[in-house]
Parts: sequence; structure tokens; C-alpha cells
Amino acid sequence: MQVVRDNTKTFDYYNLALNYRENTLKNFLQNVHDKEHATTPALWAFIQALYFEIADLMFSKGDEPEAIKLVIEKGLETQSIKMAHYRKQKKSLQNALKEETTEDYPEFKRAYAGAASFQHYYSILQILARCIFFNVDKQLFQKYCEDLTIPGADFVFDYLINTQNSNWPVKGKVSYPKKTIQLYEACKATDQNEIETILIHYTSGWRTKLRGHPLFGPHMMKDYNYTGYWCYEAAAVAKLKNSITSNLIELKYFPSFV
Repeated sequence: MQVVRDNTKTFDYYNLALNYRENTLKNFLQNVHDKEHATTPALWAFIQALYFEIADLMFSKGDEPEAIKLVIEKGLETQSIKMAHYRKQKKSLQNALKEETTEDYPEFKRAYAGAASFQHYYSILQILARCIFFNVDKQLFQKYCEDLTIPGADFVFDYLINTQNSNWPVKGKVSYPKKTIQLYEACKATDQNEIETILIHYTSGWRTKLRGHPLFGPHMMKDYNYTGYWCYEAAAVAKLKNSITSNLIELKYFPSFV
């Protein structure tokens, strides 16, 4: 029998939620491949989100890490497809850092990097952290990052990306210090005890700190909205710092393969 890693819901719940999302994904993929239309880029955005939700459900119910990694890589692959459709339809975002004059990056890319709300920022952070936690293909990871952001968008982004691509400079600021300053401090720290202490504080207060984000209420909703509560960013930093300890593993929201 497989072990449910997140016992907030039952094993049957996770199976039914997976089945629902896999069927939804199948329908979206069918629609998006039928023909190009005005909603194609948005459909690809939904498809990408579904891949990551499916990966989280698989982890919550205890599936094998290698199988989960393949689903996350599918989610990464959709980024380039989505962006290609935005380019094709000339979907540049309005107000996309108009003062920026460089032509090195498309307008929508600068907007993603510079003007995202915390909800969007945190979604990117969790994707980057999932990639490190599940050890996804580095080329796919690098392509995703190049499509999505630019160096200097955020220190934590820069730090995580640099660990997989040493040519990526770490020069960003902390975009949301009230929410992520402890994560920043853990990235900067070198003492193992200090890193553990910081990550324990961050993970312990994780859901309270991020209250108000759409991710943090679905366990109370119907219709299989819940996919699991996992503080992937703490696990990713701990992995990079070789600081995964028993004290961290025992924390409720800290994901691990132990």
C-alpha cells in the first residue's frame, strides 16, 4: 500500500483529484491542438498550471519522485509554447516597464520580471523550488528561466537559478521582504546551524505569512481543489545548502523523500 504523504485528505481523495485534473488536462490539450485562436495562450497557461497541480497531488499521495519529475518537466516545456503563442498573437503586456529601452528581451518578459504581484511572484518561486527539489533536467530549467525572467528580478530567483546555471548573476533585491526575508537570509548564510534555524522559522510560519494567497485555502473547499501544502522553497534551499536535517523533516510543511 502506498503511503499518503499529506494526510489532510484521504488516499481516495488524491486519486479522484488526480483523475479529475488528468481528464481536464486531456481536454485542454485536445482544444489547444485543434486550431489557433484568441484564447490559445491562456489555454497553455491553464495547461502549465495543471501539470504542476498534478505533480503536487502525486507527491501528496506518495508517488515516486522520478514520475513526479517527468510531470514537472512537462510543465516547464509548456512555457516556451505559451510564449511562442503570445509572440505570434503579438500579446505584449501593456505597462511593461516602458522606461526599459533594451531590446534584449520581449516586452512581456520584462513585465513578468518587474511588475508581478506577489501571487504571481510566489507561483514562480514554487516552480523554481520544485525544479531543484525534484532535480529536473538542467537544460529545461535554464530555458524556462530565460523565457520567464531576467537577472536582477529578485535575489531569491537569482540565487536558485545560479545554482543550476553558474553564468546567471546573483544581483537582485528582495522583492517581498516581509514575506521572504528569512529565505533570503538562509540563501546568504554559511553556518549550518544558522541555516537550519532560519529555515525552521520560515517553514513553521509559512502558511501564516502567506495567508491571503489563493494557494492557502483550498483544503476547506469542495471539488478537489486541494493539492497539498508544501514549502518547496525551504526544501530547495536546504538541499542546496546540504542542510536537510531531522528537525526540518519533522516540520509539517517541509517536503522530503525520507
